[in-house]
Amino acid sequence: MRVCIYSRVSTGRQDADNQTAVLEDWAGQRGYEIAAQYTEIESAWKAGHQKELARLLEDARKRKFEAVLVWALDRLSREGALAILKLVDSLRLHGVRVLSYRESWTEAPGDLAELLYALTGWVARMESDNLSPATINQRLAGVRFYVHLAKRAGWVSWEVEVEGPKAEKVKDTRGPTREEFVEILKITHALQGETASRNRLMIYMFAFMALRVDSVLSIDTEHIDIRRKIVKVKWKGKKQRVARPIPDHTLEAMKVWLKERGKHDGPLFENFDNAEKGDGRLTRRSAHRIVAHIGKRAGIDGLHPHSFRHFSATEALALSDGNRHKTRKHTGHSSDKVLDLYDDERDDLARDMAQTIESEWLG
Repeated sequence: MRVCIYSRVSTGRQDADNQTAVLEDWAGQRGYEIAAQYTEIESAWKAGHQKELARLLEDARKRKFEAVLVWALDRLSREGALAILKLVDSLRLHGVRVLSYRESWTEAPGDLAELLYALTGWVARMESDNLSPATINQRLAGVRFYVHLAKRAGWVSWEVEVEGPKAEKVKDTRGPTREEFVEILKITHALQGETASRNRLMIYMFAFMALRVDSVLSIDTEHIDIRRKIVKVKWKGKKQRVARPIPDHTLEAMKVWLKERGKHDGPLFENFDNAEKGDGRLTRRSAHRIVAHIGKRAGIDGLHPHSFRHFSATEALALSDGNRHKTRKHTGHSSDKVLDLYDDERDDLARDMAQTIESEWLG
């Protein structure tokens, strides 16, 4: 089989030589004929001029080789897994495979490689939907478990080698600042169109009730008791729904949305998808997109539904003069461990200490 070698390296020549030597040896072990080599210098990627990659793609269209050998799939792109898979698909259209030294599953025959590429894309999609590394890895572990059972039963001879994202050790508990939240409210109150009341209520429930996105989106109309001002929501770690109080302005926003929505049963937060997929419930992905759009208009990058839970916890501590008991009742945290992080955000102790040291030395 005719192959080419593609390397993306730093400006150091040794890095290129190391990758190339390994890939040449790998090709030799498998009896591949090396038809071409392409080496991209890292500075070209930073400048947006990937001439070697462009040359590779042009040669792929001319069928000069049947496979591209890379040290690792992430050598193909610095823009994440989805960009890599798009590039892999474009090469496959010309009958060219991508074989990775580090991801040995790329050598798997036919349908198996297709499946593992699909799993890689699934993981990448979850990352783009802002799911936490823990959630993604938990789902991937479930897939690994069932494949392992299938292997033990003799149905398959392979394992899932697709890696999940690394979980960050430091938890970011920063929500929007008070100044940013003022802008968010201005934008939320000015929303227009058929989704305005729905989206306004959703933001209120995230920010003022400290509810997680899954808790909000899983609410059906039957879970709401307007007279008693409560809503029964799914709660992390609980098998049964938990009754949560609805504050006054959020209750009024809920009444407005329910009137516009209509009296039929079903999801409180409906989508407006003409395809009418599933039960018509607003998806997690859509909720993230709505919040991110509001954040962008407010000049806040990376705003997501859980940002409002962080904001609500910090506000609870600030407005209760640091009362942990009241804040736990509000957020549902079972211990003070996470509240310590929110308390640090409220006082901004790190900033105060840095400012103190700086003032001592710089005046």
